Amino acid sequence: MPFSLSSRALKHVLVASAILVSVLPQSAAGQTLNQPQSDKDTFKSFRWRGRPQKYCDTFLVTEFGYLYRINHGYFKEHHSPSVFNSEAGWMRNTGGRTSLGATAFLSFTTDAKYFGFKARYRRWIGEDVAIDVAPGIGLSRHRDNVSSQGFEGHIGVSFFDYVQLVFNTDVYRYTPVTFTPETNVPQIGDPKSHADFYGGVRVASGPGLIGIVGFPLAVLAIVIASGANT
Repeated sequence: MPFSLSSRALKHVLVASAILVSVLPQSAAGQTLNQPQSDKDTFKSFRWRGRPQKYCDTFLVTEFGYLYRINHGYFKEHHSPSVFNSEAGWMRNTGGRTSLGATAFLSFTTDAKYFGFKARYRRWIGEDVAIDVAPGIGLSRHRDNVSSQGFEGHIGVSFFDYVQLVFNTDVYRYTPVTFTPETNVPQIGDPKSHADFYGGVRVASGPGLIGIVGFPLAVLAIVIASGANT
């Protein structure tokens, strides 16, 4: 009888242990999943890096990169095809997958500057990939002091809001000027509109901010150093 009682008790202990072993890990796993894994998974009103609505209400836009003109036209012979481009602004998450905002942009080549403003729509494809559509207006100014107004816009695919592939287009109105070889007298033509198309890559968030601030400082340092050596 004592042996029988201890066996029954042992059986109950084993059953209870098995239940605890099966229940406790599941409970702990559930608690782990419900708890934020790190600061990047917690909700904040504002973030420096773009995230969907469940992570923040608003976020900063800081982008810097390189674009290359992929079409040829009037400006092929007049301006460099390489463009350094920067944008900065602010966006608000208006839905689970939608963000709206605005940016100011500055683009420059060796012989021209472009600046203006864009509205921006962002569609989140998952938590780390997004598509941006950004139409705007711009003002161009060339080294010959000729200015023109026009359209600027781009479509971009952003990864983790750190790297963005960009397709950019601009449409500016210009007045063609030609010179007669014999007299070297400028012949001014009728105003026309011309579209340029660019493809490129930009860095965003922290790296973008470093590019926006650091690149002009680097250029200024090179200019100062070149002037000191002459």
